[in-house]
Amino acid sequence: MKLKLLSAVIGLASFSVLANAQSSTYQGEVFAGYGETDDALDSSAYAVGGAFYFSPVNTKNHPLAEAAFLEKSSNIYALVGSQTNDLFDVDFQSVGAEFYIPNSIFYAGLGVTRAKADGGSWDSQWNASLGVTPIDGLLVWTSFYEDVDYSDYINLNAKYVMSLGGEQALNIEGSFADADGGEEFGIAADYYIDRNLSIGAAYSYVNADEDIKDFTVRARQFFTNSLSFDLSYTFGDQDDSWGIGASYRF
Repeated sequence: MKLKLLSAVIGLASFSVLANAQSSTYQGEVFAGYGETDDALDSSAYAVGGAFYFSPVNTKNHPLAEAAFLEKSSNIYALVGSQTNDLFDVDFQSVGAEFYIPNSIFYAGLGVTRAKADGGSWDSQWNASLGVTPIDGLLVWTSFYEDVDYSDYINLNAKYVMSLGGEQALNIEGSFADADGGEEFGIAADYYIDRNLSIGAAYSYVNADEDIKDFTVRARQFFTNSLSFDLSYTFGDQDDSWGIGASYRF
């Protein structure tokens, strides 16, 4: 349950899209996202949050959505939201930080997520990540979760952003987990037509009590260097869902 809730929080955070008006740098960003799932419980969720970077992020010669990643920008972030259905509501809060160790290839992340169901008390879980950036544009990492033995959730994740010439670029993401009770696999790609616009797709597979496959299509548009919107639609073996998001950089 905790891992599923944490995944939902991270998914909502990924709704964010950001940029800075007429400047080639930014240091803060705020975002909001909303989504619904077409299931028997009429589920919906929203999240709002923000991030602050320790140094200004240079967007020059980068896809706007990938500037902080490509610049290895350390940051702190916070997120609040709620997940609602016909049976219960769950409120959640998340805070954390990402650190790219200066003059090295090492990366570290640390976060805490709190959740509370109807009439219940807050339940918290910390998470941590350790990774390396062996070449420009590539991050490989693994994550750890409170009260979950690493041997029960061995995982490896990667993200690589490559230039295709001019303003075009390609983002590739992959993940694998050998979880207690099954295996999890995911792959995603976003094609940047230019610095402002991307279209992408994702595929996930969970081999647990039953095989679960999901497909996602998504798009993201920066209308200025500050303001952007995105949308996604997921369909698969279980329920269909959609999400929209917006963000602003300053």
